[in-house]
Amino acid sequence: MMGSDPISPNGSDPIRPLALGLGFQAGASVAELRAGLAQFQGQLGIAPGAAVVLAVVDKRLNSEGLRALVAQSQVTLVPFSAAALSQVSVPHPATRVAQKLGTPSVAEAAALLAAGYPNAELLVPKTRIQGALGAWMTFAAAQPLMPRAAC
Repeated sequence: MMGSDPISPNGSDPIRPLALGLGFQAGASVAELRAGLAQFQGQLGIAPGAAVVLAVVDKRLNSEGLRALVAQSQVTLVPFSAAALSQVSVPHPATRVAQKLGTPSVAEAAALLAAGYPNAELLVPKTRIQGALGAWMTFAAAQPLMPRAAC
């Protein structure tokens, strides 16, 4: 990033952009995805409906629920291949996800990549949320690492 970092409202801490990672079951509805995102945003203190960067595995780009969520909200969608996601070291890999999607992590790995991995940190690890119709979603949040001050 060129120039100075944005400053937080308290005037001291630089604002670092937040990236959210999302993994979800095929067939998840837009209502479930929207409610899950709003719930996770609430846990982070982000107002539901606020503009967010949402990173996903590219194999879910044809999901009707995801396409509708992006069309109806202020979501900037950032897709990553399973191969790229599988290269990210995460604290909670899942064998079942690896068998289905070819990567042991979607939410955590996608959040980290969207935040600038390897120069990113996981703020909120994988959080599972079940939709009203039964679909499971996982969310995670990451942000870029603060640059180290020169000595």
